[in-house]
Amino acid sequence: AWNRVYDITAVPDSQILQFRRVGKGCLSYMAISGKEAAVIDPTMDVNVYMEEAKARGAKIIAVLDTHTHADHVSGGSELAGLAHCDYFSPDKEIQIKHTKLESQIEFGKIKIQVLATPGHTPESVTYLFDNFAFTGDTLFVESVGRPDLVGQDPHKNASVLWDTLQKL
Repeated sequence: AWNRVYDITAVPDSQILQFRRVGKGCLSYMAISGKEAAVIDPTMDVNVYMEEAKARGAKIIAVLDTHTHADHVSGGSELAGLAHCDYFSPDKEIQIKHTKLESQIEFGKIKIQVLATPGHTPESVTYLFDNFAFTGDTLFVESVGRPDLVGQDPHKNASVLWDTLQKL
């Protein structure tokens, strides 16, 4: 039950909500513009996003993952199905229905720039919205994502992650 507890916080001076899954520390976000919302890195408890969007009078019009998650099961595909919207994943080998990422995604008033940020995983991306960067597990406040989870050469991935951090 602890894994289903969420702390939802509004980011000051923005239309962004942060969802923290308390039991795991996983973070996901909802960016709201007018009556439209995009959800980034949803966990498997998709009803929390549907309920919050409804409470705020918004419709979820896009669901995006920043990378394939080693620390939680993505609810991206399921949430997109419930919301009847596109699911965007940077994972080129994913076996579920998704929409290919472009350099910019537009949904009504929401415009999200997509920036390739490999290193934590080869397909990791960062989403730029307004003055915010949603880096997934690439960059944290006091640390960076691990480059050794993919089963590839961690030294090479660390070098790629270093280059990505310089870009960010």
